[in-house]
Parts: sequence; C-alpha cells; structure tokens
Amino acid sequence: MSSRLLLTAFLLLGLTACQGADDADTSAEAPATEEAAPAEAPTPQIALNLSGEGLQVVVLQNASTRDINFGASSSQLLTVVETNFGPAAEDMMNDECGLRVMRWDSGLTLYFSDDAFAGWSARDTDGSLTTMAGIGPGSTRAELSDALAAEFQDSSVGPMFMAGGLNGTLTGDTDEDTVDVLFAGSTCVAT
Repeated sequence: MSSRLLLTAFLLLGLTACQGADDADTSAEAPATEEAAPAEAPTPQIALNLSGEGLQVVVLQNASTRDINFGASSSQLLTVVETNFGPAAEDMMNDECGLRVMRWDSGLTLYFSDDAFAGWSARDTDGSLTTMAGIGPGSTRAELSDALAAEFQDSSVGPMFMAGGLNGTLTGDTDEDTVDVLFAGSTCVAT
C-alpha cells in the first residue's frame, strides 16, 4: 500500500471517529474506488540566460537555475532548448569552422563540436535572449557599460566588446548604439 493511500486511510478513520450521532454514516454505501494514477508533473516553463560559460536555464515557477556549460552533451542541451523554442529551423554542418550549427527563429544559434556544446550566438528583436543582467541584442552600449565590465575595440566587422567570456558586435561607437550580435564559446561568427 502506498504511503499516500495509508495517510488517506488514517485521515478518513479520524474523521469518521469524530462524527456526531446525528451524522449519517455513508462509508458502507460508498462504492470502492481504484487508486488513481499519479498525475504527470507539468513541464516547467523556462527561460534561457546567455552566459560566457554557456547557457543558464531558469525555471520560472521557482526561479531555480541550472548552468549548461560548454562541453555538455548536445542531447542534454537540445532537450532544454527544444522545450523552450521548439525544433531548430536550421541544422547544418559548417565546414568553414568545423562546427554543427543549429538556428532557431528566436535568434538563438548553437554550435556543437563532436556532439559537445561548443558555443552560442544571439540575434533577436524581441528581447528574450539576454544575460542575467538583462544585456542582449538591442541593448544600448550605455546599458552594456553599466551592467558589465566591458572592453571595447574595433575589428574587421566593426565595433566589438568583450566582457567575461561574452563577446558582441555593436552598431556603432556611441552610447545610443546597440548590441547587434552577442556570442560566446566557439562560434562561426566572424570577428
């Protein structure tokens, strides 16, 4: 007998023992019921935070977090990402950089090397792909400077920044210019 069934039986015994004389005893008339199968737990709603070490999964119901760092198995990561974003819109091998590339309509791109999570890049327009500090594509250079200890430099693709494993390109050099692409790890993003 399961502990849940035993607890229910003890509670029912306690309630029937406390019934008054004018309370009707209907327990003998009640039909026998089968033990109900335990309900499946609902799939938790999650958010992904971008990190210089990989991705951070946040369970929204209780704000618990779990890091999925570079080097994790692709199957482990894809289970989480596909739960959040659905199947990838594109899955291909990029021979130029030697990485498997998977892209989602959300703007998230994941990179894998030998079935291990190697890197990510993010381009989005709805603000759903950010760091824990709220920095993502579309954030201003001023917001980036306030939230992260970023170093800025010019590159062959324009203004860039580096901040604790995070890298990104900017639309320009002013405080009002924005993050265009954010990336970390091994990627096929040209720098």
